Amino acid sequence: MTTLHSKNQRTIAIAKALFLSASLLCLAACNKHSSSESPSSGTSFSNSTAALKDSSVGNACALVTKADAEAIYGVPVVPIHVQIMGGDRCQYAPASDPANSPKQLSVDLDPLVRPGSSIAESESWQNTKTIDKGMHDKLPSAGLGEDSYFTESLTGKGVELRVLASHRILTIEVEGLPNVAAEKDAEKKLGQIALSRL
Repeated sequence: MTTLHSKNQRTIAIAKALFLSASLLCLAACNKHSSSESPSSGTSFSNSTAALKDSSVGNACALVTKADAEAIYGVPVVPIHVQIMGGDRCQYAPASDPANSPKQLSVDLDPLVRPGSSIAESESWQNTKTIDKGMHDKLPSAGLGEDSYFTESLTGKGVELRVLASHRILTIEVEGLPNVAAEKDAEKKLGQIALSRL
C-alpha cells in the first residue's frame, strides 16, 4: 500500500512538471504573432536559443541540496531527482514518511526556451506569466534573478516562487510549514541560495 502511494506521489510530482512544460509549449504554438516590444519590467533577453542548445539546463539537486532542505524542515529528508522534457526536478520529503508527509520541497529548473524552438526568450517569459494567472507579490528588487514573483501552486495548496535567471526558469515550492508567510520566506531564502550556485 505504501509503495503504491509512493508511486502515486512521484507520478503527481512528474505530472506537475509536465503540466507546466506542456502548457508553455501549447501557448507558444498557439501564439501566431511575435512581439517586438521589450518587456515593461526592463528585463533583458536574448533573441537566440543558442545558450541552451549545447548544454544541460543544470542540476536542481545541486542548487537546493539535501542539507538545505533539512535546514528548512529540521528532519532528515530523501531526494527524488527527475529529468524530464529538457528540465530538471528535485523533490525532498521527510525520510520517515516521504509518501504521506505534508512536508514537500520541490525545485524545478527549466530552459526558458526549449532547444529547437523559434520563440523569443521575452515572449516565452511573458507566456509563463500569462499561464501563472495567480501571479502576485512581484519581487523585482529582492536579489532574486532578473525577474521573480510568487504564484499559486499547481497543486493549489500554497504558493511557489518563480524566478527568471540565466536563460532558465527556477521554480521553488515549500509545503508543510506552519503558514504561507513561512513558506514564502523559505522559498525566498532557497531562491537566493540556488541563484548563488547557478
